[in-house]
Amino acid sequence: MEQGPFYSTPIHPGDVGPAAASSLSTRGRSALGGFPIEGLYAAGDSAAPVFGAIYLGTGASLGHAMAFGLRVARHLAGQSRD
Repeated sequence: MEQGPFYSTPIHPGDVGPAAASSLSTRGRSALGGFPIEGLYAAGDSAAPVFGAIYLGTGASLGHAMAFGLRVARHLAGQSRD
C-alpha cells in the first residue's frame, strides 16, 4: 500500500444496545410523559429496553421485538386482546 488516496475512520469500542429509548404502552405505542403518541409505535431496540440500562448481549432484544411487534400488529389490525 504505497499509493493513495487513503481513507480512514475512527473506530471506538461501545455498546450496541440502547440504554434509553421511547417508553411504551402495553400495546407498543410510544409515549411521552406517560401519554401515548398517536400513530407512533416501537418494538425491539427502538423501544425502551425491557432489561433497563443493562445489555445482556447479542440477540437479547429479539424476544422483546417479536412480542411487541405482534402486539403492535394486532392493535393496528383492531384485534388487540386487552
